[in-house]
Amino acid sequence: LRVAEIAGATTIDIVGPSSGAVVRRFVVDLPLIAAGWPRDLSVSGDGAVAAIQSGRLIDATDTDSCCWNHLTFIDLRSGEALPGTQLLKMRTGTVIDLGDDGAAAYLQHPVTGDLIAVDTRTGEVRTSAARAFLDYTGSEAPYRAGVTVVDGDQVAIGIGDRIDILDRATLAIRLTIPLGEGQEARSLAAGGTGGVLVGLPGQLIRVRIGTGAVVRRRPLRQRGA
Repeated sequence: LRVAEIAGATTIDIVGPSSGAVVRRFVVDLPLIAAGWPRDLSVSGDGAVAAIQSGRLIDATDTDSCCWNHLTFIDLRSGEALPGTQLLKMRTGTVIDLGDDGAAAYLQHPVTGDLIAVDTRTGEVRTSAARAFLDYTGSEAPYRAGVTVVDGDQVAIGIGDRIDILDRATLAIRLTIPLGEGQEARSLAAGGTGGVLVGLPGQLIRVRIGTGAVVRRRPLRQRGA
């Protein structure tokens, strides 16, 4: 998926993964973003729904008023915006996971670390902790590992030196996996059935979400090495 702004019109291109050719193009209505601000993109596993996040300052004249985020959900069969599209007046991370079916977008609150779920068709917003709805304007955002949907019914989220596995339907924590002293989750990805890949400083590990056991480790080459 690619977003382009050409001659005053915003388009989304569906790009073939092998050829790089544009398979389909839609003109979409997206909010303007400040120069240098990126848009965060995600596509559901079935290729039917896209999420486009456009960040903005709460007060355009105050650079310390970070941030609200506009979430645009697109039906990739028709190019139409889904009803869940909205300006989300809360802090969100840059990683979005729509799962396999695109029913909800999952994000991490970058200040509290909590899970946020936004229904793409109704717009309902749920969180794993009520504190995520509080005002964190301008606060430091230490949690950036993001989220990943695992096995269809669970969501893994990286919170500092631990991984929480949450029930996708209830957002209740099923299991907490400690990563060890001095370790910090920097990225997450689904790692096959029953597993999650966790990027740590200098290494990548695969963890079983049912037991928390580390079943594989691979060192990562450091930049400049």
